[in-house]
Amino acid sequence: MLRKKVQSPVDIPLSCSLFLEPALWRFKPFMAKTSKETKDFLHQWNAAVLDVTKNKDVLGTVGQRIVNGIDRSPNFLKKCVSTSLTCDMPSWALHYAIRFTESLRFLSQKQQNIDSVKFVDYGSGLSPVAIIAKNEYNISDSYCIETSPQIIELYLSAADKMGLKKPEFIEWSDVANMAQSNKLNTIIGMGVFPYMSIEEQLKHFQIIYKNIPNFLIEIKYNSNLTKQKENCFTLENLQKIKLTIENVDSLETTVFRNSMRYLSVFRKTLPQERKFIENCRSLFLSR
Repeated sequence: MLRKKVQSPVDIPLSCSLFLEPALWRFKPFMAKTSKETKDFLHQWNAAVLDVTKNKDVLGTVGQRIVNGIDRSPNFLKKCVSTSLTCDMPSWALHYAIRFTESLRFLSQKQQNIDSVKFVDYGSGLSPVAIIAKNEYNISDSYCIETSPQIIELYLSAADKMGLKKPEFIEWSDVANMAQSNKLNTIIGMGVFPYMSIEEQLKHFQIIYKNIPNFLIEIKYNSNLTKQKENCFTLENLQKIKLTIENVDSLETTVFRNSMRYLSVFRKTLPQERKFIENCRSLFLSR
């Protein structure tokens, strides 16, 4: 008998997409407005992702527990997000909802301000942002960057199951060339940069800032110097952005506005969960 994988690259992306759905309903008053059509799309997307996932042996222990919970009870995800469990699931679900709604808010604003959005979701996982952009927002030039072949296969299989137009998967090395040939002008990176070293993040920022006029990037900021957090910026190394990127003023103002909105949502909705953002909060670099 085969032993189940303890870890799988599919588990976290699957949880991000599945727990996003109940989070959008629970935290609705505090989120950027999300249409009923988008929520219905997300529901159908998650159903398709679950269906194609069950047909493949790709889940680790966490992913299998989630799937088993859904099989036992149709309200499993809602209960995890709505109740005070001895875990951080409500906080993580709120975090997923903020990422998702801020991404769609950003894309919608860019559509109003520029003639043609040409967009890539960097570190897409199983998030439906790019597929919503392609099919609901009619952004024909929609791309994803994802390093896991298993995730890419599931993503494309779910899109096929729904009969959707699929975003193209590209590689990071394509970004600068595509931008210079006017095939790309917008990038969103949620949940991907904190997996890189500070030095690697800064290298990516230089390329993005030089080549991509529109971006929304999540980084992690550690305000407590007594506790070290891997790949988190401190006030000191945030200064490196100023030193390594020219004309950074526009970036600074949007960091403050977007990041304060993030903190405000957490404090209003889950005031008892301050520990979730106390030492390692998200900052959003954008232009």
